[in-house]
Amino acid sequence: MTSLNKNVVNTTTTNIEELFKLKIGVTNPIDLSLGALDIEPSAKLLSKTYLAMKQGHNGYSSYLGIEKLRSKVASEKNTNIDTVLITNAASGAINLSLRTLCNQGDEVIIVDPYFITYPHMITLVGAVPVIVSSKPDFSLDIDAIAKAITNKTKVILINTPNNPTGIMYTKRKLRALASLARKHSLWILSDEVYEDITFEETHVSVRNLYQRSISLHSFSKSSAVPGWRIGYALGPKEIIMQMAKVQLLTLVCPPTPLQFGLCENNDIRDVVDRYKKNRDYVMKKLVGFDIISSQGGLYMFIRCPYNTKRFIADCKKKKLIVVPGRFFSQHDTHMRISLATSYATIKKAVKILNEVASRPMV
Repeated sequence: MTSLNKNVVNTTTTNIEELFKLKIGVTNPIDLSLGALDIEPSAKLLSKTYLAMKQGHNGYSSYLGIEKLRSKVASEKNTNIDTVLITNAASGAINLSLRTLCNQGDEVIIVDPYFITYPHMITLVGAVPVIVSSKPDFSLDIDAIAKAITNKTKVILINTPNNPTGIMYTKRKLRALASLARKHSLWILSDEVYEDITFEETHVSVRNLYQRSISLHSFSKSSAVPGWRIGYALGPKEIIMQMAKVQLLTLVCPPTPLQFGLCENNDIRDVVDRYKKNRDYVMKKLVGFDIISSQGGLYMFIRCPYNTKRFIADCKKKKLIVVPGRFFSQHDTHMRISLATSYATIKKAVKILNEVASRPMV
């Protein structure tokens, strides 16, 4: 293996592979491992996509994305079209950002808990992930981030609303982070794929507070089309054009007819209300658990009442599938549950969680 690219060889995907195997051996599981909206895209969105195909929009698009979709995004985000790059999902936007900003050995700070792929995506481009714990309430620990900065630090990567915790970073915290980044001339990458799924608080983007920021977005969540793999990045024009160069030389462009389809809005307000109802039920009915309420996104991150591995295994014996917190953290203390399911399923899941917590299996 020594002749292969060491960045690839040294990048592991074990946790991600495990995530896809959680349901193996369980018939008709009560599944709280889901990471996507449990609805189909709107008929209008599908119709518009099919019409684009019929009208011949099946060739390459601009490597920046089609102008119509870029203009739509620019209008919604109150920015200039030159700051918008349509990408192959938010994951593609993160990859393009890291490949554009980072040299071999540069350090990227990420906040624990974090999205499962972050450390691996950083390693893959030859950079070094530096993991900094959040505060006990999962908010940003600005002092801890400051202590982690070295002369090799290049980027701070954040996610709000957060996967797995559901926490949304406040404007006050983001201003403090921006001030810290400005002091050290760092870039901030802000993963905001769940920005349209918020329960009480208003989403705040650090891009509006700090010029050296790139925000990363996804139609997977806002339009319920995760398999389409369309997202976008917003940032300073000079950086967006460099990222577009990488896209041109690797992926060429995002799928053209799907971009035309996504010029149609998909209203997900009803599903957001339903997930809030699920969140409220968990907060009200789960007994004896240490819980910090989700403010947005699809998930809750809940401390297990006894040994995490054993507790999750005990849940699986009752056909309840939850995700081990160690997939998202250096600490093996929590589990992630998805709110993206029916109210009936949430009620069944909470019943099982309470039973398992009160009567640990032998």
